[in-house]
Amino acid sequence: MSDPGMKLSDRIAKIKDAKLVKSFCYSCPWNCPTEVYVRDNKVVYVKGNEDAPNNIGTRCSKGMASWWTTQDPDRLKYPMLRTNPKGQPGEFKRISWDEAFTFIADKLKSIAEEHGPEAVALTCHHDPNTQFYRHLLGDLYGSPNMYTHTSGCEMDRRSACLTLFGHVFPMHDFANSKYVILWGMNMLGANQGLFESRALLEAKKRGARIIVVDPAFTETAQKANEWIPINPGTDGAMALAMCQHIIANGLHDKDFVKKYCEGFDGFRDHLKDKGYTPEWAADICGVDAETIKRLAREFATTKPAMSAIFKGSGYYTNGNDAGRACYILDAICGQVDGPGNLHLKDWAPVGLPLDIPEKAKRKPKKDPLHAAMGYPIAPDLPNAQLPKAVIEGDPYPVKALFVQTTNPVMSDPDRDKM
Repeated sequence: MSDPGMKLSDRIAKIKDAKLVKSFCYSCPWNCPTEVYVRDNKVVYVKGNEDAPNNIGTRCSKGMASWWTTQDPDRLKYPMLRTNPKGQPGEFKRISWDEAFTFIADKLKSIAEEHGPEAVALTCHHDPNTQFYRHLLGDLYGSPNMYTHTSGCEMDRRSACLTLFGHVFPMHDFANSKYVILWGMNMLGANQGLFESRALLEAKKRGARIIVVDPAFTETAQKANEWIPINPGTDGAMALAMCQHIIANGLHDKDFVKKYCEGFDGFRDHLKDKGYTPEWAADICGVDAETIKRLAREFATTKPAMSAIFKGSGYYTNGNDAGRACYILDAICGQVDGPGNLHLKDWAPVGLPLDIPEKAKRKPKKDPLHAAMGYPIAPDLPNAQLPKAVIEGDPYPVKALFVQTTNPVMSDPDRDKM
């Protein structure tokens, strides 16, 4: 029998006759700490690291299944070079790593000589290894075009947060909140940080009220205190009407607004002049005026509270402004950067993997693509515009694209052109 005083991880290692290796999950950018059990150089079991504060021994379903990729007989194990068009016999042939590196290096050199290093771009998912691309392609090669997949994910949320709060990536203190409105945000289905999902459920257990505004009855809506099935793409109208009702009834945080909210008077007058009332929004949103008023009053009078968005409310042509309206609820009620609020945290003070001397860095001679395309304050490249740069050379030619841990043909618009 196992020693009852033995840690669970040690007991599992003994039962599995396996070596315990501390690691992390690679299925999404949150990289939850894991414990991997290895026997005869093969993974036999994986669990969350119980000592890690962000996932406390647990993992999401995708993370739990991810270790099977190590067992997939069709997974790539070495470089493959295309030799025939797609669908034809002998599409790819195996080559050595030296051949692959030489092939890529020669191509990069010829592109830089003929078109300049700006003709090379990177698009990736958030991933620790992409920092090495930033050294290689950014610092040493001289391309300013280091991008992620954000335009196919949460560009509207980031641009809304950036232009309203001056910060690009808010975090959520669900654990200490008493009232949470989630606009098109399915925390328990399309999981983000596992620790945030856990905190949301724990907050509900402690009495926090969870409101989900979403056309779909999502996994999160199923757990919420109230589901508001709104018409698709109309979140901004409902949020503006809630703002109007809060301000008109003097329920906003006057001290916070006076100290931090530049342009509040103009916003207040705009809501009044345009008639953005709950009655106006009701026909647009498919949510009755009394419900909008009640939610506005509850949000304004319950502290701490949070109005949060993600992809659902942003996948529309009005997504950026809709996101700003949802975030303005936090601002006018003084629900920013306190316990139970949105947190505008600085990035962790972690440097890049290597220290490249300034004299070794190559400075780009052209603006990055997003600025040259006319989107200078966009947090990322509008990926739907990338084919234009490749096919037409507008605003300048892109002759090589590195794709890391993302699939633009699947996730970006107009897949045929992509």
